[in-house]
Amino acid sequence: MTVVPRIVGFSLLLTSLAVAQTAPEPADSVSTDWIQKFDGDWTTISRSPDQSVTYKGSMTSRRIGDRWVVNEFRTNMGGFHCHAQQTLGVDQKRNVFTATWVDNALDFKWDYEGTLDETQKQLVFVAEGPSMSVKGATARFREIYEFRHADRIATTSQILTDDGNWKTFMSGEMIRKQPDAPIVKPSAAPLLMFEGEAERAMKFYVSVFPDSGIEKVLKYVEGENGKAGSIKHAAFRVAGTRLLCIDSPVDHQFEFTPSVSLFVDCESKQQVESIFKKLADGGNVLMPLDDYGFSTRFGWVTDSFGVSWQLNFGELK
Repeated sequence: MTVVPRIVGFSLLLTSLAVAQTAPEPADSVSTDWIQKFDGDWTTISRSPDQSVTYKGSMTSRRIGDRWVVNEFRTNMGGFHCHAQQTLGVDQKRNVFTATWVDNALDFKWDYEGTLDETQKQLVFVAEGPSMSVKGATARFREIYEFRHADRIATTSQILTDDGNWKTFMSGEMIRKQPDAPIVKPSAAPLLMFEGEAERAMKFYVSVFPDSGIEKVLKYVEGENGKAGSIKHAAFRVAGTRLLCIDSPVDHQFEFTPSVSLFVDCESKQQVESIFKKLADGGNVLMPLDDYGFSTRFGWVTDSFGVSWQLNFGELK
């Protein structure tokens, strides 16, 4: 028996627009909606009748206007990498679906016609193609696409035998691929670690700076490893910049250091002076507001919580 690889690949990929002894009676109206249902990215699965052989592949379907889609199939069938392209469309004058198919297995171009069955759920295509058993001969094939729902299509591939019966030689399904979850890009935000004063500090900063606010607060509860009521995790915004803060659940031997500061560009001389005064209250002035050459109005201060701030108005030189 001579096996023609084109036919096997055609049905294994579930891309065949196969075939019938006689074409089904045309439906009352061939709708372009059925063509558009194919649009998208799909996983294809095909199985032998006894389910002992399964191949998995992919189909990418793209619309060309309202009446056509172009489908591209790829699958690895036991070492043979099948690559095929199919056009699928509507001939409304003749009230039928039409298609063509080419692949890397044969130099034969397939032409198909199809209609919907009486239930309007199955799309049946018919074609004449190279025989699977007799070299040089042709045979009739039929492939049925049953639309279970918008994201799942069951397929049945059949050949017309000498006794006039349809024999299923492959079945399978196409499953629409769901969009990947959005890629979360890495982000950075300063995190301030306090020892019991995180909430008070956060509220103070929000009151001092414009364009500020508290976004999220999560506190420890009884039984957790932090003091109940203290900040487990909080996010807030200072002058448009997102900051994080926590209350350390354990005592530590270090504090904030001026070697890391929060730098804020202010909008006016009055604003920089007002903010500096509030931060310096109970804190430590490292550089008073002045003209230092690199800026006409700059100051450096550590607030009462130990956090260091560099405030600036004017262009840095």
